[in-house]
Amino acid sequence: MKKLDDIISSLKRSHGVVVGLTTLSSLNRIYENVHDSELLEYVPIKIVSLMEEHFRQIYREIIDNKEYRGNLKKVKFLKDMRFDFDVIDAFQNQKVTLGDYLSYHFPCSSVSQIFDQFGQLLGVDFRSRLIDKIAELEGEVELPKEEARINIVFFFKSIDMIFQMRHVLCHEGGIVRTIDNDFVMQMISDSQLFVEYTDHLISDIMYPNFDYTQASMNKDAKQSFEASDKQLTAIIKYLKDKDTEDVWNFSYMEEWKKYREAKAVCDSKCCEGGSMYPSAYYSSLYDTTSHMISQLKVDFHLYDWGSDGRVND
Repeated sequence: MKKLDDIISSLKRSHGVVVGLTTLSSLNRIYENVHDSELLEYVPIKIVSLMEEHFRQIYREIIDNKEYRGNLKKVKFLKDMRFDFDVIDAFQNQKVTLGDYLSYHFPCSSVSQIFDQFGQLLGVDFRSRLIDKIAELEGEVELPKEEARINIVFFFKSIDMIFQMRHVLCHEGGIVRTIDNDFVMQMISDSQLFVEYTDHLISDIMYPNFDYTQASMNKDAKQSFEASDKQLTAIIKYLKDKDTEDVWNFSYMEEWKKYREAKAVCDSKCCEGGSMYPSAYYSSLYDTTSHMISQLKVDFHLYDWGSDGRVND
């Protein structure tokens, strides 16, 4: 069982940072011109780490949703879990939620494991539902059912291979095959699709009336960025106004904003001229802003900064 202090420390480090498609897509940019096999071996490790954190956030969201909390009894490895006094006290004093705590106990080492865990939490046959969802998203509903199924199962195996490679690299000090740039780019692309498909299905199940139109996603991405930018401005104002002998110099923020803009333009270039461009552009702005917020919270010990703009020092 993971120690409560370790979980709280991890939550503080990651607070305000959303790991998802934007973070995975940044690997494309970082590694597109890398051909050193020793450097490329890091990629499957990073991919699994990002997926683990992303799915952990979704586990937390499901567990903290009262509609699905009753399904916790279906999660086999949780049946023998016991809470000590410190954990109960943390719940009582709202230091962590039940979802915060339990999500750190969900392993992430294979596709079947992920399917089982989401299936148990949501009360569905997750694997079968995901196959149907992928066929719908990719337009394979016109294919014979068995042919579409074979294509999708083969895709699942490609994701499992990433988990296997990560295991070998981390625990056996070796590699099962030579890694080249083309292979790494395919791994990154496959992992992005896997996360995207999974997110779509979970949203369908939890929020069946959610608007999936590109226009709505563009609007949501813009609103998320604007909210994060407003939060960043509030944090900087708080630090400047704080009664202290130290004088914080934030003049570098203007240059940082130029970097944020340039990065967003670069990240969204592949969608330029298309309907997805605003979503990609604002998602990048949001991602960079969230990382800055997280860094400021760590640097200035603002772990209790809330979305309401107040700090409990």
